Amino acid sequence: MRTSAPSWWLPLILGMLSGLGLLSLVGAPLLVVTLSVLMARLQSLSPAQAARWTAPFALGFFGLHLQWLLPSLNSILGAPAGLLLLPVVALLAAGLTLTVWLTRLLTGRFFLLALPAAWILFDWLRTLGPLAFPWGSMGYAASRTAAVQLASIGGVPLLASLVLGTAALLAGRRVWSALLAVGLWASAWLLGTVLTVPAAAPTHTALLVQGSVDPMAKFRGTVDATRLYQDLTRAARPGSLPDLVVWPEGALPSPPDRPTSWPQLSLPGVPLITGASGLQDGAFHNSAFALSGAGVFRYDKVRTVPLGETFPGRDAFDWLYRPVFAALGVPGLRNVTPGTRPATLRAGSLLYAVSICYESVFPGLARRAVKEGGQVLVTISNDAWFGRTAGAEQHFLMGRVRAIETRRSWLRVGNDGITAVTDPYGRVQATLERGDRSALLAGFKPRNDQTLYVRFGDWVVPLAAALMLACGVRRAVQGMVSRGVFMKSVEV
Repeated sequence: MRTSAPSWWLPLILGMLSGLGLLSLVGAPLLVVTLSVLMARLQSLSPAQAARWTAPFALGFFGLHLQWLLPSLNSILGAPAGLLLLPVVALLAAGLTLTVWLTRLLTGRFFLLALPAAWILFDWLRTLGPLAFPWGSMGYAASRTAAVQLASIGGVPLLASLVLGTAALLAGRRVWSALLAVGLWASAWLLGTVLTVPAAAPTHTALLVQGSVDPMAKFRGTVDATRLYQDLTRAARPGSLPDLVVWPEGALPSPPDRPTSWPQLSLPGVPLITGASGLQDGAFHNSAFALSGAGVFRYDKVRTVPLGETFPGRDAFDWLYRPVFAALGVPGLRNVTPGTRPATLRAGSLLYAVSICYESVFPGLARRAVKEGGQVLVTISNDAWFGRTAGAEQHFLMGRVRAIETRRSWLRVGNDGITAVTDPYGRVQATLERGDRSALLAGFKPRNDQTLYVRFGDWVVPLAAALMLACGVRRAVQGMVSRGVFMKSVEV
């Protein structure tokens, strides 16, 4: 006999605790506990009841994890722009609720085995398509533990399998399953510790310039950002010239149109990687440029921000978008055309795997760039749009996993932060305070080797799909067998 569905407040609280804890210092143990309680309850409910339990959990989880969107949008565009948080959370919650309902419906008593696989697929699907939004992926719960080093083997899906799998084992409420869960975490922690070795001494230096420019002032053209970055670069010039200068996303107001312009922008003879946006080849792009004696190379942002850079039906519904943008104080806002070219840029003698802001939360982009020869990761960003919310730190912590997945040094330059350098194990080597108008000189070492994750990618995802399929088929076969036995007993 099935128990009745519990009231909404308990799953809501579990979801809120999970959302707050995902990227916190206690993220992994807190999430494993809250998820195990969730899974144990769901197993005892019918599919419809499981969906009614999951909905408040998902609303609490995504609502708290993404709460920074409300003050961020309000501070940038003015109230009530922050209310855009509501449909975002509702859509994500609906997706997770549908995932749980289908899993409960299709897998029956194999639910605890199938749910971690289904959740991994749900998070992976959120990295696809023009409206992709992977914030809240479960694998990032391990990002502050030694186990995060397993990302070099299987990426975020492997980390998610550890978090969700151990939660499912605890939900089984058996002594052996609890011991197995503890053993898995201990093994992952030990392996992560073994994989973490002292980084090699730096062989190159980079000057990362943080201008802390008001994004709205820059958008309206009331500040000369180019001159500001030139002055900061020259004022910070070290005794010996660095191997690279990096400016953040959108530092230049328009694409550099002359190959000979780079010496005037950077230090004498020092390659420069910088962001610039504008019309190129008849389309509006958000781009990164590498300028050096090797030439001028351009990368157009592939993963644009949904409802920030890309607006569904922008041309067809221009009559609707135009007054809305005008009311928000950004009448010139337009669609950014996604690029299609590889994200590797040559600056001097090195190949850099470049991502622009939002792209740093997509593992496949960094993986592809490293596979094509990228020796160092570079992210140029403008997190001033986040304001003083948790969004900027979440963005940084998610991007940091790209360094671990690819075993590359990561040079990250934000307009107002977070500007930092990590080694190939994600350890922060140097950073600037958010909001400072300054420059950071830091060392790094290029690498040419490839991790298992770079070679084989998200191999955990097809395994998760196969497990889901196997659980569904097993339940269907058992159902047919039991019905056959019943029919025979009726005939007798």
